[in-house]
Amino acid sequence: MNTKLPNYSYMLLVILIGVILPRIFLIGGYPMGDEGTYATFSLLQQAAPSSDAGTFALYPRLTSFVFDFDGNHIFYLRLIDLLVAILAAFLMISILNELASNKLVALLATILFLLVMNQFIFIHRGFSNSIYVAYVFLFGALFYLLKFKKENLYRSAFIIGYLIGVSVLFREPFVLFSPIIGLYLLIDSGFKAGLFYVLGGLISLVVAILVLELIGVSLDTIISSYVDLGNMYSQLRSNYSNINALNRFISATWVVLLFAFIVNAIYVFKYRGSLKSELWDSKWLLFLFIALVPLVEPLTKYSVPYTFALTLPGLFFATSIAMNALFNNASDKVKIYWLGLLIIPVLFYCANLVGNIPHKILWGGNFDGWSSSGFDNDRYLRASLVVARVSRAGDTVAMTGDLYPIFPVTVRAPIHLDMADLDRTVVQLDLTAEQLAGLLKQCTPDSIFLSSEQPKTSRIVAEAIELTDMYKLAARIESPSAGYGRSGAFVFRVKDEFYNIKTQKFCKRNLREYL
Repeated sequence: MNTKLPNYSYMLLVILIGVILPRIFLIGGYPMGDEGTYATFSLLQQAAPSSDAGTFALYPRLTSFVFDFDGNHIFYLRLIDLLVAILAAFLMISILNELASNKLVALLATILFLLVMNQFIFIHRGFSNSIYVAYVFLFGALFYLLKFKKENLYRSAFIIGYLIGVSVLFREPFVLFSPIIGLYLLIDSGFKAGLFYVLGGLISLVVAILVLELIGVSLDTIISSYVDLGNMYSQLRSNYSNINALNRFISATWVVLLFAFIVNAIYVFKYRGSLKSELWDSKWLLFLFIALVPLVEPLTKYSVPYTFALTLPGLFFATSIAMNALFNNASDKVKIYWLGLLIIPVLFYCANLVGNIPHKILWGGNFDGWSSSGFDNDRYLRASLVVARVSRAGDTVAMTGDLYPIFPVTVRAPIHLDMADLDRTVVQLDLTAEQLAGLLKQCTPDSIFLSSEQPKTSRIVAEAIELTDMYKLAARIESPSAGYGRSGAFVFRVKDEFYNIKTQKFCKRNLREYL
């Protein structure tokens, strides 16, 4: 039982059960969730590569090439996200190979945590956020820390810092991991190693800024965009409680959380007198703090269940270290009890996975569209069909109601990312109807989808549309069961006389310059 882990067949088995199976039954489903935001940015980058939308958004930028091909683009993006998740899982296993020695414990623990991390509540149907691509660089840094640090200390510290910096560029809240890893290097390897670590992180930021400047995204716009996002999150925080997101996270993970608590509590109790020789040298303390530090994010802004799920990788590594030590030092009889304790949550989440397999898998026909029944049953597809019918290929669209999948499904880009959702435009820029009307006259979407999902801001948008005198009502969705929103929606189309004289397709500057 003490054979060195893992061989490639072991890795493939873990990845198949823990990543591919949970995702493969979701990847062809109807569009939903935050994936629409990421896919929208990908579409915008393909349609207008130099558009200054004011954000790094490296994941959507790197995946925008999918819109050069025909077919179901959201499916392609989810498939890319599946491949990214497989790479992240491979790195997780590689890290565990440096931390643990018992193959059976590692096999079961890895399957357990991957099943939990790849639940629908955290990933939706894939490409819902950039967490897994950021995991790739975070796990790459941790693997380098464990595998190569001693060979060339300062070069390794620089590379680790650079990889952590790249992970932050993909997912900004990953900055919380940076001081924990930096502090570990400082304590374990000295001040100079810590300095090289900081330098590597700074270099990654400088390189990203220079590249974005070359393609037309200015640093000033990026900064103002993050200020706007901060204002938006603060308003969401005042209207919603993070307790609900925490409760949903716990409901999806309570079995593994209970298991991890039992294992780590017994481990600490057993080795409580060996802080340096066991808890520090085994890296258990490092990974414990990596597990805890993501909880700072929901303390500062509005959060969702996957915000809390960022604690799971650190918890996985810490629990695996503890389980490995307890198992290897136990008698054969006690080992059976430990295996039983580990197998129970694995079976629970395997059963949970099987129970949540959809009865009907919607693959979008032959990958060139969506299942025809979806346009009757899915609010995103229904709204998208209406928008597509009243617009032309290459047109721009704006909407209200946080309906981002409209853009990639119709392959109609927003005229500016900050004008994709006019509700958010009103909130972020603190606009009156008159100011929004002035903005629409200068930065004019070809079509606008107006729902009643955000009544206060949608009234401002509706008044602004009327004040421009540039739009006509093109379609109306009467029933909530056949559309988006609780009381129907409207699609407005720019009048022909304005459509025909328009010379500017995309807005490439900071929107504040129009006000």
